[in-house]
Amino acid sequence: MSFVWTSTNDDPARIATFESVREDLETIGIELVPDLLSPSQFVTREHLFGGAEVWQMANFSWKDLLDPGATDQRYDCAESDLNVNGYCSEETEAALRLARSEVDPSRRAAAYNDVDRLYLQDLAVVPLYQKPVMMAWSSELSGPVPNYTRSTDLWNVAAWTGKTSIVVALPGEPTSLDPRSTSDEAANAVLSTLMYGAFAMAPDQTHVPILVSSAEIVEG
Repeated sequence: MSFVWTSTNDDPARIATFESVREDLETIGIELVPDLLSPSQFVTREHLFGGAEVWQMANFSWKDLLDPGATDQRYDCAESDLNVNGYCSEETEAALRLARSEVDPSRRAAAYNDVDRLYLQDLAVVPLYQKPVMMAWSSELSGPVPNYTRSTDLWNVAAWTGKTSIVVALPGEPTSLDPRSTSDEAANAVLSTLMYGAFAMAPDQTHVPILVSSAEIVEG
């Protein structure tokens, strides 16, 4: 047996995951063929949006908000571009409608937990692992707080103290900070802060001021 394994080519952890799985499967005679793409290619290629005739294996991640209502479309029976929505259960669909209509926070949480139990017992999707959020910063700086919404690591920079000029270590050297000409991940780590404008999303889903006045690339 041979399968095409599609993932992004910008994440060392995903590449290491592929190599580990490939070694394990080789011992039982299964071949994995890598198809590592840029993030923009990955989300537009047929491996993610095609039907069962082209979709084989893919390694990617979902980043959910605190309230599952923002991303609960994976439960739907309705047609979707994402092939994970080939799953359909009338029982799960009914529980989902109930959860979506509940406004009391505690009852809403309980209703979505009921949806999860129904969904997971059908093994529609098997989550293998979850990566933690990790940040590191100088002891001269106070105020950074990890943000699971991942809108930007600089989401509360207006509350930072100890420095007026911040140097951010990036996963590579940006080619440009001109939003019209760049799409690389390193540049977007800075640009996402500026492009969100004056506010970003806090972990409790409220908006807080960013107040970044400017940014520049410091080579090396």
